Amino acid sequence: MGRGLATRWLLTGHEIMIGSRSMKKAKATVEKLVHKVGDKNIRRSIRPTTYQETVQYSELVVLSVPYWALEQTLEFIKSLVTQNHIILLWRN
Repeated sequence: MGRGLATRWLLTGHEIMIGSRSMKKAKATVEKLVHKVGDKNIRRSIRPTTYQETVQYSELVVLSVPYWALEQTLEFIKSLVTQNHIILLWRN
């Protein structure tokens, strides 16, 4: 579901950060999205990041993680979230 949202936002001109605990996994997800969209120019609008960087530089944070990983992910980012963030939980 998260990749579907990211794809649609990319196609409408939004910049997307794909955060993960693992930069390798974030990079792989970015490559899948670039391939799915089929437009190499879209690469300028999407980048892999860590969870920390994603939260620090985003206004809207979409958490699209398996249910079993949700609590751990929230615990990981809670110190980074401010009153200015919008957090959308998208449970897989």
